[in-house]
Amino acid sequence: MIRTIKITAYLLFLVLVSLLGVEGVLQSSDTLYKRFRYHVYEPPMFKQSGEMPWKLKKNFEDIHIRRGEFSVTIRTNSQGLREDREITVPKPADTIRIITLGDSYAFGFGVERSRAFQAVLEDLLKGSVKGKKVEVIDMGYASSYSPDAAYIFLKERADYFDPDIVLHIFCYDNDIGNISQNFPYSDFDKNGLPEKVRYSPVIIDPDTGGRASRINWENERQWRFFPPQAITESKSSLRERLKATRLYDIVNRYIEIERMKAGRSGLLEENFVRIPKEPWPLNHFLVDGNDEPRPANNIPTAFETGSRVARTVFTGMLSLTKERGQKFGVVLVPNPVLVDYDPNKPDEDSKFSKFFRMDHVKQAYAINKPDRVFGGWFKSAGIPYLDPTLGMRENRTEDYYFEFDAHWNNAGHQRLAEVIRDWIVTTGWLTETDK
Repeated sequence: MIRTIKITAYLLFLVLVSLLGVEGVLQSSDTLYKRFRYHVYEPPMFKQSGEMPWKLKKNFEDIHIRRGEFSVTIRTNSQGLREDREITVPKPADTIRIITLGDSYAFGFGVERSRAFQAVLEDLLKGSVKGKKVEVIDMGYASSYSPDAAYIFLKERADYFDPDIVLHIFCYDNDIGNISQNFPYSDFDKNGLPEKVRYSPVIIDPDTGGRASRINWENERQWRFFPPQAITESKSSLRERLKATRLYDIVNRYIEIERMKAGRSGLLEENFVRIPKEPWPLNHFLVDGNDEPRPANNIPTAFETGSRVARTVFTGMLSLTKERGQKFGVVLVPNPVLVDYDPNKPDEDSKFSKFFRMDHVKQAYAINKPDRVFGGWFKSAGIPYLDPTLGMRENRTEDYYFEFDAHWNNAGHQRLAEVIRDWIVTTGWLTETDK
């Protein structure tokens, strides 16, 4: 009996020491704690900006996680760009500099900076101009997230880096929606060009640098979905001290997740993505016959407002870059449906079948509405424009987007860079810049 008690006590001691050791490791490593605790974690990399909704923090480093799809490091340099280097200013005489503006697609959401299309494109362009070095700089998110804000960045800050070529990565469906949301809260000059852009539904938390809902701001400050454990006050009881540990926090979150799954809340199904009971229809950005309701008093729809402002902004970008002796072009971001859908596969084998109506997916793939809506206008406005959809479809042997997250994966960035490279070479911009 005494021997049994001793063995039990010894085992309990070993368990306690092990738990204390695990807690010590978790306390000493924020990165390890986040990897275990979060299924989805977006780093608080943003900073409030006077004229734009946000900019990136300088000298920032953290991880970005979507469990099962990506876990990458986010770093910014002292210039507030997602670059592992400092951008030389003034620009060296032997350098041709390309900058990329835009939202999360331009930022390289979900991939390491070394695998983003800017890094791949820079490598592909090596030796393309004799005696010249080609730089491709990531200004995604630094230029905020939509063309109206990017115009302000281009006007006020981008010229500091003396670019030769300016590319705006245009996420058609997101950008049009964001512009229409920004519009009532933003300031414009007499030509309709933005002077100050505000994003109404989302603001930047001044305490952390994370994005928060404006509507639920007070609630967001107190409670985020699976927020980091805040341990600031002293704990009086052993129970409270245990609940304040990171190990307890991780275990408790896993239990909460399993309860939510068991309750069929719909919030957590696969990789924190809501799986609908019935496939959703695709919206009017991608298919015909599913248009926005017309507001009363003939007020323009959100799509009409966003499209009008986008056209004004892109025209303004072209004029601004021409004045500065720079080349300007727009690169469309294809929706995943337009690239990763395989018309040769049965519907039930498509990764889109669990989310969207397959008749809509097929229609979207066939008509390529984004190019139809904007491609002709870019051409008539004299704005160089690349729709990489067909180039990315050509000879595709793997998916170019994450399964649940709608951003390019490593293969998608690689292929996009190849398509952009071919387009830039065709434009003759590199040789014109070299003269």
